[in-house]
Amino acid sequence: MAAGIAGSVLTTWVAFAPCFLWIFLGAPYIEALRGTWADRDDCEIVVYASAEHGFVHDPERPAHRADDAADAWSRVLAFLEVA
Repeated sequence: MAAGIAGSVLTTWVAFAPCFLWIFLGAPYIEALRGTWADRDDCEIVVYASAEHGFVHDPERPAHRADDAADAWSRVLAFLEVA
């Protein structure tokens, strides 16, 4: 039983710790990057407020954000045309 509990704890740690580390440790770097690039006209950082992990889902899912997904996709296509 102890091995099962240890395995569950380890699996949970490995699955979720990197996500939380990115959120809590990476956020200041994103803000710093946004500040550094604020005056540039050749790049843009777009943050979709309140978007979950991924917002381009099957439209039947509650997490699907049609307007944000369409905007992000149009930005990708525009970038690929320029690049």
